[in-house]
Amino acid sequence: MSLQSASSPIARPMCFRCRKAASTCYCAQLTPTPTHTQFVLLQHPRESWKAIGTARMAHLVLSDSWLLEGLRFLENPVIQNLLRDPECAPAVLYPGAQALNLDQASPDERAELFPNGKRPLIFVLDGTWWAAKVLLRLNPWLLDLPRVSFDSLERSEYDLIRKQPEAYCLSTLEAVSRVVQLLEPESLAPRSLLEPFKRMVALQYDFGKFKAADRGLRRSRSSRT
Repeated sequence: MSLQSASSPIARPMCFRCRKAASTCYCAQLTPTPTHTQFVLLQHPRESWKAIGTARMAHLVLSDSWLLEGLRFLENPVIQNLLRDPECAPAVLYPGAQALNLDQASPDERAELFPNGKRPLIFVLDGTWWAAKVLLRLNPWLLDLPRVSFDSLERSEYDLIRKQPEAYCLSTLEAVSRVVQLLEPESLAPRSLLEPFKRMVALQYDFGKFKAADRGLRRSRSSRT
């Protein structure tokens, strides 16, 4: 006899690779793409199972990336090995007066930050601005690394489904894509990243409109009873 009653909700089939419902799984749309730049996505635990999060999609596309979930990362062996790697030139993607703006940096400034023979290693904080500040505070070793930033040229498409605090704010995936564009202009990775991202946003936006219409219909019916 089943322990599930007739009134119990039926669990939706899930894809545990992208952590989306099977009906909205985007794995088949992804094209794993190598980059010279390496990315380490440090994800706040609150972000890990959000249906509209983008760090996991970015990680699944970028062959040269790591996605680590937690609050404190210095003892993580992946972090230890990367920081000790003499062929890596680490930096943190985080805005501020101390950050080198990759849109405005001169060739000499870029060469000083990422010398020839070393691969850029970019740490990205994934979460809300509040969560990103928490991660920065709990990982003071990040403050010892150079910072990089860029100019936000367009409003985030993510704003359709998740309100951004400021017009210049981008999703994690869009930010990573922008860094690749600036450091590797010939790379195919931005296209590999943005195409499935845009499809996910459009699907989620349409789903949101459907739910809003459904709620309106139910309110209308209840007001007539």
